[in-house]
Amino acid sequence: MNLQSNLTFEELKNYLDQFLTNSFRPHIDEIPKSKSKGIYFWFMKQEGYTQLSNYAEIKPIEPSYTKEIDGVKYDLVYLGTTGTGKNGNSTLFHRLNWHINQKHRESTIKQEQSALSTLRTGIGALLAEDLIGTNTEVMVNQFMKDFFVIYFNLDFLRCF
Repeated sequence: MNLQSNLTFEELKNYLDQFLTNSFRPHIDEIPKSKSKGIYFWFMKQEGYTQLSNYAEIKPIEPSYTKEIDGVKYDLVYLGTTGTGKNGNSTLFHRLNWHINQKHRESTIKQEQSALSTLRTGIGALLAEDLIGTNTEVMVNQFMKDFFVIYFNLDFLRCF
């Protein structure tokens, strides 16, 4: 199927319902060792909004793409692609490993050597007062473990 830019939300939802079949849980399951390019979708348990609302109220966007996983409702909150960056050579494994296992060092937060994942930065800013604080990395990792399921597909980019 070739996706068109004028799809309705329902058409896109139906497509994703059929398309998203490969998944894993960060900090529980092993990251897929794929050397391919692709797209990945982060689904968060709906109760995660409450956990992220320490400093500002965080609510789902409307319309939300909700997926029931093992009897629990999750919302799509983040998606990313691999192999589309500056050099075009990141793989699914490298990109997911970066988001899931990156260390919160002052040099990455200040982007002196490399940048802290935007996903980790956003979650950390909502959970803690300081991204460099010793507990922030632990808090982000635990939040990922408790609230996320990641779906991925290596053929999705061929649809565009």
